[in-house]
Amino acid sequence: MDFDVREVKIILDTYDDIFSDFDPRPYSQRELSDDFVKEIQRRYLETPAGKIVVHFDMPAGTRDPKTDALVKRRIRDYFEVERKREEKLVREMQNKGVKYVVLGSIALVGATLPLLEWPNDVWVNTLSAIVTPMAWYLSFTGTSMFLDDWRSTHANVKLYSRFEKANYVFADELITDPKVFMPLPQQV
Repeated sequence: MDFDVREVKIILDTYDDIFSDFDPRPYSQRELSDDFVKEIQRRYLETPAGKIVVHFDMPAGTRDPKTDALVKRRIRDYFEVERKREEKLVREMQNKGVKYVVLGSIALVGATLPLLEWPNDVWVNTLSAIVTPMAWYLSFTGTSMFLDDWRSTHANVKLYSRFEKANYVFADELITDPKVFMPLPQQV
């Protein structure tokens, strides 16, 4: 990458564009808009170090430095909560995977040991035939949970962590339309 910083640019009419339309509370308590969260996740770019910069342009005269700071804090708080929730899901998935593997292993041992003692007993063979597939299922499913399934959730942890640490910049929107700067035609 040739540039040290890449930005996500979002143009806002007001601070309300960041927050849910259905939540009438003040900005300090209001929920972030799902559309806003999805949009910045969809459009984010990273610096080579993995840092995200989100640049908000608002019409000149509509910004307030105190509200800028409050909104930045609320956005970071949102992503911190989401990161912690996803981390908890990762831990739960891994713990569940370990439990499945342990239960599956115990069930395999429990299905195999009686066969060593009573190899010709019909009831022992029947019980072993019933328990063995369940034991293998638990073992394979647990291994999959522990090794693979949590990875997609862990990707969300990384993303939310980056947004939690992102640099959020508010600026007055600049007029970039060349027609605005063209002189009016002279009347003769």
